[in-house]
Amino acid sequence: LSTEHLIGLNGDAFNHTVAVMAWETTAALAMVLTALYFLPRYLKRGLTTIPQFLAERFDATTATIATLLFLFSYV
Repeated sequence: LSTEHLIGLNGDAFNHTVAVMAWETTAALAMVLTALYFLPRYLKRGLTTIPQFLAERFDATTATIATLLFLFSYV
């Protein structure tokens, strides 16, 4: 937990609605699904990143495009 969770989300829920809780609940469910279903499959194939999976599944160009999209979205 960070300051964003302890203060920011509580303030946002107070100012707007409790809909921010739905976002956090959905994120928790997605993490559980990833841990139980996707992660074992990725590790079994020796994959550690999404671009690595895309390069194996499609081609290196697709992996490069995804990597650039990830980088620009983080900036």
